[in-house]
Amino acid sequence: MAENAGGRLGAPVAAARRSLRVRRAWPVLLALLGGCAGFVPQPGPDPEPPTARHAPLTLPFIAVGDTQEHLASGFPVHDNDGAIDAFVEVAQRPPEQLLFGRRLLEWALRSNPDMPFLHLGDVMDLSCRSEAERMARIFRTAPAEGAILPGNHDGLMFGIYAYSLLQAMLDADGRKWNHACRRGAAADDDRHRTDNEAFSKRDFISLYLAEQSQRSPAKAGLAAPPGQGRQTVSWRNPDGGAFLSAIEAQVLDGFDYADSFVAQRLRLPVTSRPIRDSSSRAIPG
Repeated sequence: MAENAGGRLGAPVAAARRSLRVRRAWPVLLALLGGCAGFVPQPGPDPEPPTARHAPLTLPFIAVGDTQEHLASGFPVHDNDGAIDAFVEVAQRPPEQLLFGRRLLEWALRSNPDMPFLHLGDVMDLSCRSEAERMARIFRTAPAEGAILPGNHDGLMFGIYAYSLLQAMLDADGRKWNHACRRGAAADDDRHRTDNEAFSKRDFISLYLAEQSQRSPAKAGLAAPPGQGRQTVSWRNPDGGAFLSAIEAQVLDGFDYADSFVAQRLRLPVTSRPIRDSSSRAIPG
Protein backbone atom coordinates (compact mmCIF):
# COMPACT_ATOMS: atom_id res chain seq x y z
CA MET A 1 0.00 0.00 0.00
CA ALA A 2 2.87 2.35 0.83
CA GLU A 3 4.49 1.59 -2.53
CA ASN A 4 1.24 2.28 -4.38
CA ALA A 5 0.72 5.51 -2.47
CA GLY A 6 4.27 6.54 -3.20
CA GLY A 7 3.82 5.78 -6.86
CA ARG A 8 0.56 7.71 -7.05
CA LEU A 9 1.88 10.71 -5.12
CA GLY A 10 5.42 10.75 -6.58
CA ALA A 11 4.55 12.30 -9.97
CA PRO A 12 2.45 15.21 -8.59
CA VAL A 13 5.11 16.00 -6.00
CA ALA A 14 7.87 16.02 -8.63
CA ALA A 15 5.77 18.24 -10.89
CA ALA A 16 5.10 20.66 -8.02
CA ARG A 17 8.82 20.84 -7.28
CA ARG A 18 9.62 21.59 -10.93
CA SER A 19 6.96 24.29 -11.00
CA LEU A 20 8.45 25.83 -7.86
CA ARG A 21 11.93 25.85 -9.41
CA VAL A 22 10.56 27.53 -12.53
CA ARG A 23 8.79 30.18 -10.42
CA ARG A 24 12.01 30.82 -8.53
CA ALA A 25 14.00 31.09 -11.78
CA TRP A 26 11.75 33.71 -13.35
CA PRO A 27 12.76 36.58 -11.00
CA VAL A 28 16.44 35.80 -11.63
CA LEU A 29 15.91 35.78 -15.40
CA LEU A 30 13.94 39.04 -15.29
CA ALA A 31 16.63 40.63 -13.16
CA LEU A 32 19.30 39.62 -15.66
CA LEU A 33 17.29 40.97 -18.58
CA GLY A 34 16.56 44.15 -16.69
CA GLY A 35 20.24 44.54 -15.94
CA CYS A 36 21.08 44.28 -19.64
CA ALA A 37 18.39 46.79 -20.58
CA GLY A 38 19.45 49.18 -17.85
CA PHE A 39 23.19 48.96 -18.51
CA VAL A 40 25.02 52.21 -17.82
CA PRO A 41 28.29 52.69 -19.73
CA GLN A 42 31.43 53.03 -17.68
CA PRO A 43 32.33 56.69 -17.18
CA GLY A 44 35.33 58.08 -18.98
CA PRO A 45 38.58 59.14 -17.34
CA ASP A 46 38.67 62.13 -15.02
CA PRO A 47 39.74 65.43 -16.53
CA GLU A 48 43.43 66.14 -16.44
CA PRO A 49 44.64 68.23 -13.52
CA PRO A 50 45.43 71.84 -14.40
CA THR A 51 49.11 71.26 -13.58
CA ALA A 52 49.49 68.51 -16.18
CA ARG A 53 51.86 69.38 -18.98
CA HIS A 54 52.06 67.20 -22.07
CA ALA A 55 54.10 67.64 -25.18
CA PRO A 56 53.69 65.73 -28.45
CA LEU A 57 56.41 63.20 -29.16
CA THR A 58 55.58 62.80 -32.85
CA LEU A 59 54.15 64.86 -35.63
CA PRO A 60 50.60 63.95 -36.69
CA PHE A 61 50.09 60.97 -38.98
CA ILE A 62 46.96 59.33 -40.40
CA ALA A 63 45.80 56.03 -38.88
CA VAL A 64 42.76 54.36 -40.44
CA GLY A 65 41.39 50.83 -40.67
CA ASP A 66 38.44 48.68 -41.72
CA THR A 67 37.68 50.46 -44.96
CA GLN A 68 36.57 46.99 -46.18
CA GLU A 69 36.04 47.65 -49.87
CA HIS A 70 33.23 45.27 -50.83
CA LEU A 71 32.37 43.82 -54.23
CA ALA A 72 28.57 43.87 -54.30
CA SER A 73 28.10 42.81 -57.93
CA GLY A 74 29.69 39.35 -57.89
CA PHE A 75 28.01 35.96 -58.05
CA PRO A 76 25.68 35.67 -55.01
CA VAL A 77 26.75 33.30 -52.23
CA HIS A 78 24.97 32.22 -49.06
CA ASP A 79 27.93 33.44 -46.99
CA ASN A 80 26.82 36.96 -47.89
CA ASP A 81 23.03 36.63 -47.85
CA GLY A 82 22.55 38.90 -44.84
CA ALA A 83 21.41 36.21 -42.41
CA ILE A 84 24.38 36.76 -40.12
CA ASP A 85 23.84 40.51 -40.18
CA ALA A 86 20.32 40.00 -38.87
CA PHE A 87 21.50 38.28 -35.70
CA VAL A 88 25.07 39.49 -35.08
CA GLU A 89 25.18 43.22 -34.48
CA VAL A 90 28.91 43.62 -35.06
CA ALA A 91 28.50 42.07 -38.53
CA GLN A 92 25.92 44.60 -39.68
CA ARG A 93 27.21 46.70 -42.55
CA PRO A 94 25.61 50.10 -43.17
CA PRO A 95 24.98 50.92 -46.83
CA GLU A 96 27.18 54.01 -46.47
CA GLN A 97 30.17 51.68 -46.14
CA LEU A 98 29.75 50.48 -49.72
CA LEU A 99 29.06 53.92 -51.11
CA PHE A 100 31.56 56.12 -49.32
CA GLY A 101 34.15 53.93 -47.54
CA ARG A 102 36.98 54.29 -50.01
CA ARG A 103 36.06 57.91 -50.75
CA LEU A 104 36.46 58.82 -47.08
CA LEU A 105 39.88 57.17 -47.13
CA GLU A 106 40.79 59.10 -50.28
CA TRP A 107 39.63 62.35 -48.66
CA ALA A 108 41.70 61.71 -45.52
CA LEU A 109 44.87 61.05 -47.53
CA ARG A 110 44.50 63.99 -49.88
CA SER A 111 43.39 66.45 -47.22
CA ASN A 112 46.59 65.87 -45.24
CA PRO A 113 49.33 65.72 -47.89
CA ASP A 114 52.15 66.18 -45.36
CA MET A 115 51.11 63.31 -43.09
CA PRO A 116 52.30 59.72 -43.58
CA PHE A 117 49.52 57.17 -43.29
CA LEU A 118 49.10 53.81 -41.60
CA HIS A 119 46.25 51.53 -42.65
CA LEU A 120 45.51 49.14 -39.76
CA GLY A 121 44.03 46.35 -41.87
CA ASP A 122 40.91 45.08 -43.62
CA VAL A 123 41.43 47.04 -46.80
CA MET A 124 39.02 44.60 -48.48
CA ASP A 125 35.98 42.61 -47.38
CA LEU A 126 35.29 39.63 -49.64
CA SER A 127 38.95 39.72 -50.77
CA CYS A 128 38.58 39.97 -54.53
CA ARG A 129 41.13 41.08 -57.09
CA SER A 130 38.82 43.89 -58.23
CA GLU A 131 38.58 45.17 -54.64
CA ALA A 132 42.39 45.21 -54.39
CA GLU A 133 42.73 47.03 -57.70
CA ARG A 134 40.31 49.79 -56.67
CA MET A 135 42.06 50.34 -53.34
CA ALA A 136 45.53 50.19 -54.92
CA ARG A 137 44.64 53.16 -57.12
CA ILE A 138 43.86 55.23 -54.02
CA PHE A 139 47.06 54.31 -52.20
CA ARG A 140 49.05 54.82 -55.41
CA THR A 141 47.98 58.47 -55.60
CA ALA A 142 48.43 59.23 -51.89
CA PRO A 143 50.59 62.37 -51.59
CA ALA A 144 52.63 61.04 -48.63
CA GLU A 145 54.30 57.71 -47.97
CA GLY A 146 52.62 55.12 -45.80
CA ALA A 147 52.25 51.49 -44.79
CA ILE A 148 49.47 48.89 -44.74
CA LEU A 149 49.04 46.11 -42.19
CA PRO A 150 47.07 43.18 -43.68
CA GLY A 151 43.88 42.32 -41.79
CA ASN A 152 42.00 39.04 -41.71
CA HIS A 153 39.84 40.21 -44.65
CA ASP A 154 42.94 40.88 -46.74
CA GLY A 155 43.43 37.42 -48.19
CA LEU A 156 40.63 35.29 -46.72
CA MET A 157 37.04 35.09 -47.93
CA PHE A 158 35.12 37.45 -45.64
CA GLY A 159 38.07 37.21 -43.25
CA ILE A 160 37.14 33.67 -42.23
CA TYR A 161 37.43 31.08 -44.97
CA ALA A 162 40.90 29.92 -46.08
CA TYR A 163 39.84 28.03 -49.18
CA SER A 164 42.40 26.52 -51.53
CA LEU A 165 42.54 28.59 -54.68
CA LEU A 166 45.33 26.75 -56.45
CA GLN A 167 43.11 23.67 -56.48
CA ALA A 168 39.89 25.52 -57.21
CA MET A 169 38.87 23.08 -59.92
CA LEU A 170 38.76 20.32 -57.30
CA ASP A 171 37.69 22.43 -54.32
CA ALA A 172 34.03 23.48 -54.41
CA ASP A 173 34.59 26.14 -51.73
CA GLY A 174 37.54 27.63 -53.56
CA ARG A 175 35.45 27.71 -56.72
CA LYS A 176 32.65 29.45 -54.82
CA TRP A 177 35.02 32.17 -53.61
CA ASN A 178 36.26 32.77 -57.13
CA HIS A 179 32.71 32.92 -58.51
CA ALA A 180 31.73 35.44 -55.82
CA CYS A 181 34.50 37.71 -57.07
CA ARG A 182 33.44 37.57 -60.72
CA ARG A 183 31.72 40.57 -62.21
CA GLY A 184 30.94 42.18 -65.59
CA ALA A 185 28.10 44.29 -66.86
CA ALA A 186 28.19 43.16 -70.48
CA ALA A 187 28.13 39.68 -71.96
CA ASP A 188 31.49 40.25 -73.63
CA ASP A 189 33.14 41.81 -70.54
CA ASP A 190 35.49 39.05 -69.46
CA ARG A 191 38.03 41.15 -67.56
CA HIS A 192 36.77 39.92 -64.18
CA ARG A 193 35.41 36.51 -65.17
CA THR A 194 38.60 34.47 -64.97
CA ASP A 195 39.54 31.64 -62.62
CA ASN A 196 41.84 34.02 -60.74
CA GLU A 197 39.45 36.60 -59.25
CA ALA A 198 39.71 35.62 -55.58
CA PHE A 199 42.64 37.32 -53.85
CA SER A 200 44.66 35.24 -51.39
CA LYS A 201 46.90 36.56 -48.62
CA ARG A 202 49.91 35.76 -50.74
CA ASP A 203 48.41 37.86 -53.53
CA PHE A 204 47.78 40.75 -51.14
CA ILE A 205 51.30 40.81 -49.68
CA SER A 206 52.90 40.41 -53.11
CA LEU A 207 50.87 43.31 -54.52
CA TYR A 208 51.69 45.45 -51.48
CA LEU A 209 55.42 44.83 -51.80
CA ALA A 210 55.28 45.53 -55.55
CA GLU A 211 53.46 48.82 -54.95
CA GLN A 212 55.94 49.85 -52.23
CA SER A 213 58.90 49.06 -54.49
CA GLN A 214 57.54 51.41 -57.17
CA ARG A 215 56.45 54.29 -54.93
CA SER A 216 58.42 57.48 -54.58
CA PRO A 217 60.74 57.95 -52.80
CA ALA A 218 62.62 55.00 -54.30
CA LYS A 219 63.18 51.96 -52.07
CA ALA A 220 66.44 50.50 -53.27
CA GLY A 221 66.62 46.72 -53.06
CA LEU A 222 62.90 46.10 -52.46
CA ALA A 223 61.11 43.92 -55.01
CA ALA A 224 57.96 41.84 -55.16
CA PRO A 225 58.46 38.10 -54.56
CA PRO A 226 58.05 35.62 -57.45
CA GLY A 227 54.56 34.33 -58.10
CA GLN A 228 55.07 30.76 -56.88
CA GLY A 229 56.85 28.83 -54.16
CA ARG A 230 57.92 29.72 -50.65
CA GLN A 231 59.60 33.13 -50.80
CA THR A 232 61.20 35.29 -48.11
CA VAL A 233 61.76 39.05 -48.23
CA SER A 234 64.18 40.79 -45.85
CA TRP A 235 64.72 44.48 -46.61
CA ARG A 236 66.17 47.51 -44.84
CA ASN A 237 65.57 51.02 -46.12
CA PRO A 238 68.85 52.84 -46.79
CA ASP A 239 67.02 56.14 -46.24
CA GLY A 240 67.46 56.77 -42.52
CA GLY A 241 64.58 59.26 -42.37
CA ALA A 242 61.96 57.20 -44.21
CA PHE A 243 58.61 56.35 -42.60
CA LEU A 244 58.90 52.68 -43.65
CA SER A 245 62.33 51.57 -42.50
CA ALA A 246 62.29 47.74 -42.73
CA ILE A 247 60.25 44.77 -43.98
CA GLU A 248 60.33 41.07 -43.15
CA ALA A 249 57.90 38.95 -45.17
CA GLN A 250 57.22 35.40 -46.19
CA VAL A 251 54.71 34.26 -48.79
CA LEU A 252 53.42 30.72 -49.20
CA ASP A 253 51.14 29.05 -51.70
CA GLY A 254 49.07 25.86 -51.75
CA PHE A 255 47.03 25.20 -48.63
CA ASP A 256 49.51 27.25 -46.56
CA TYR A 257 48.92 30.61 -48.23
CA ALA A 258 46.99 31.89 -45.18
CA ASP A 259 50.22 31.64 -43.14
CA SER A 260 51.92 34.26 -45.32
CA PHE A 261 52.92 37.33 -43.32
CA VAL A 262 54.59 40.71 -43.50
CA ALA A 263 56.19 42.55 -40.56
CA GLN A 264 57.20 46.19 -40.92
CA ARG A 265 59.22 48.67 -38.89
CA LEU A 266 58.01 52.25 -38.97
CA ARG A 267 59.84 55.41 -38.02
CA LEU A 268 57.25 57.89 -36.79
CA PRO A 269 57.93 61.55 -37.60
CA VAL A 270 59.48 63.12 -34.51
CA THR A 271 58.39 66.58 -33.42
CA SER A 272 60.99 69.30 -33.67
CA ARG A 273 59.72 71.11 -30.59
CA PRO A 274 61.57 70.58 -27.30
CA ILE A 275 60.04 68.16 -24.81
CA ARG A 276 60.09 68.96 -21.10
CA ASP A 277 60.29 66.37 -18.34
CA SER A 278 58.84 66.71 -14.83
CA SER A 279 61.79 68.84 -13.70
CA SER A 280 61.12 71.32 -16.55
CA ARG A 281 64.48 70.67 -18.18
CA ALA A 282 64.41 71.01 -21.96
CA ILE A 283 65.07 67.76 -23.82
CA PRO A 284 65.93 68.05 -27.52
CA GLY A 285 63.24 66.66 -29.81
